[in-house]
Parts: sequence; C-alpha cells; structure tokens
Amino acid sequence: MQNSSHSSAQHVDQGDLDDSGIDKPETTSAEMTQLMLTKQRGNDLFRAGQYEQAIKEYTAALKLVRALVEAQPGGAGAAGVGDEEATLYSNRSAAFASLSRRYLNRPAARSESSALYGLDPGHLAALAL
Repeated sequence: MQNSSHSSAQHVDQGDLDDSGIDKPETTSAEMTQLMLTKQRGNDLFRAGQYEQAIKEYTAALKLVRALVEAQPGGAGAAGVGDEEATLYSNRSAAFASLSRRYLNRPAARSESSALYGLDPGHLAALAL
C-alpha cells in the first residue's frame, strides 16, 4: 500500500494505511513480530472506524519501536525499524485526523457546550463546571 501524506482538509481513505513491512525478512525476532501484530491491530481498528483504539495501538507500537532502538548498541535499532516508526507516526496521524473530523461533524446538541445552555452567565460557580 502507499504511504502518502494528507492535509487536514483531505479525506483519509482506509486504503491509505501503510501495511508495509509485514512480510519483510527482518521481522523474525519476537519483538518485531509483536510490533507488526500491534501495528496490524491498529490498522484493523482504523478500518473499522475505531479511531481512538487505533491511536492506542499505534502508540503502543511506537513504544515497541523505541524499545527496539534502545536495545541495540549505540541506539542504532534493528533493521527496518526506522521505516516502521515513520509509518506508525503516519498511520497514527491519519487516525487523529479522522477522529478530528468525527468531532468536527458532530451535531451541536451533542457537543460539550450544550451543558452551558440555560446557565446564568453572571454566576461564576455555574460557569466552572
């Protein structure tokens, strides 16, 4: 799949998620396998529209990347980890953008500001919800 950047005004298509690296030969270590599985769970959650959960999976995968990098002498990291880190940041960014659009398109009646309707603006305790 492709790894392309998107402006916040563009729609992020499910097909734009980057699944690269899943079949790379350097994915033989247990840590890299765990990294790939975590990334794939994030991709599956993204495709299902569960953006908050996808963000959590991508964040967990990024922590695994940092652990792999730090485990190597001199912090060089395992082969292919740098590419995976960039992909994970891109995928997590797409999930944040999709989540933002969901909140942006939410009806005003369901927004958090609806709790302020009907309150006396002169009463400070009412404003400090």
